[in-house]
Amino acid sequence: MTPIHWDTVTRLRRLYAQAMDPVCRRFGLTANEMGVLLFLANNPQYTRAADIVNVRGIAKSHVSAAVSALEKRGWLAQEPDVGDRRSMKLTLLPDSRAAVAAGQDLQRRFGSAVFEGFPRDEQEKAQLLLKKINENLDKIAKEQPFHA
Repeated sequence: MTPIHWDTVTRLRRLYAQAMDPVCRRFGLTANEMGVLLFLANNPQYTRAADIVNVRGIAKSHVSAAVSALEKRGWLAQEPDVGDRRSMKLTLLPDSRAAVAAGQDLQRRFGSAVFEGFPRDEQEKAQLLLKKINENLDKIAKEQPFHA
């Protein structure tokens, strides 16, 4: 089996954060606040803070702080989830649109740069492989087979 290139994963995360930083600064957002906005915009099937914690693996306290700050700015609304009264449904508000658009634009440009020189079929194959890796990571997170 081919070894995982951990340094590549680390570099990808670091360079993405560096690329996103000017966008965050332009809108006066922390990286976590931008992450919450983009997660909700890019994943409409997820609407709760718990989804962000579970899927993104961000600490509950960080998500809570980001949600609170975005709500105070009028960029995000919370309302009781009809399906689960203990949970709050998160909704992006119109004032968040410019920041979301700028963040998504950066994501597209960064993704294009990462896959530069890859033929279309290899890009599609990479997306499928990453999806499978993500599914395996979900399984590992759920089952926690590596805990002693």
